[in-house]
Amino acid sequence: MAIPRSPDDSNPPDNGRGVVVELQLEQTEDHRRRRMAPGDRRSLILQQAAEFFASNGPAASTRALAKALGITQALLYRYFPSKEALVRAVYQERFGARWNPAWGDLLRDRKLPLQRRLEDFFLAYLDRLSPPDYRLWMRAALEGWSFARLYQTDLIEHVLTPIVGELRHEAGLPDLGAHPVFYGELELAGMLHGGLTFLRVRRDIYGAPVHVDMRVLTQLHVAIFLPGALQQIRVLHQPGAPAALTGPPLSI
Repeated sequence: MAIPRSPDDSNPPDNGRGVVVELQLEQTEDHRRRRMAPGDRRSLILQQAAEFFASNGPAASTRALAKALGITQALLYRYFPSKEALVRAVYQERFGARWNPAWGDLLRDRKLPLQRRLEDFFLAYLDRLSPPDYRLWMRAALEGWSFARLYQTDLIEHVLTPIVGELRHEAGLPDLGAHPVFYGELELAGMLHGGLTFLRVRRDIYGAPVHVDMRVLTQLHVAIFLPGALQQIRVLHQPGAPAALTGPPLSI
């Protein structure tokens, strides 16, 4: 997917409250002269760029970003040859690389009740991102730099489809090897994912009061979701189920 480019102006954007957000990589002349290993400098640029984009939006120019970081634009392009490459690297660093393979094993560990597995999985999964990460995700989507589109394939493969597989097993239905996942089944799993993710959106983006005990909230969501999901996934496998829900997943 080609990420849209933005005009490269020289004026740093504001944070929505009329305040210019600037992050300094190097504050003193000594720091400017200090040499860093290329890998360390790249990591630091990525870290600070993510924070900058979370406040200013990914459409902010690379010139403004370089100024805010206290480096030259030429140095920025030495590490990232284009704005698209930089944004993709930020995505991979802050979102794509934070998947823990052990979470998939947890979902499939049938020695534990499914309700407990879903609770434990989502507690770990939602905690992998910080409040600035959630703000960055939302700003990116609103400005057309959709990290969600980049992540959609990973979400289906690592989260939604495994949940569908465990729902089928719990409901006594054919496994995914016998019958590929339905579009409607992904929608069912997406309801739980969306509801729990929205807890973080409410807290970290809207600033709404959300109880600090995420386990209690996760237990509530899973307890409400599971009986209905098992009932509806059985319906999807019955003759006469809506064709719109029993077809293959929609392409991205």
